Amino acid sequence: MPPMQLPPEKLTDTLKEAAAAIGVGRSTLYKAMGEEKLHAVKLGNRTLIPVYALRTWLNALPRRPSPPSRRGG
Repeated sequence: MPPMQLPPEKLTDTLKEAAAAIGVGRSTLYKAMGEEKLHAVKLGNRTLIPVYALRTWLNALPRRPSPPSRRGG
């Protein structure tokens, strides 16, 4: 049986990588995990954020309304 092929993209990010990727501090991610809004996994002493979980959390955040368009006239 051949070994399982993993997808070429990363499956998880460290907290530092995830925070940098979306421009927030690690404390923001810890807060979301504590509120059970962001799923994380432990691997030994490492906390990893699955990429799908980060995207799911971001998509669930409230959307800021777009400002009205300014049309000269």
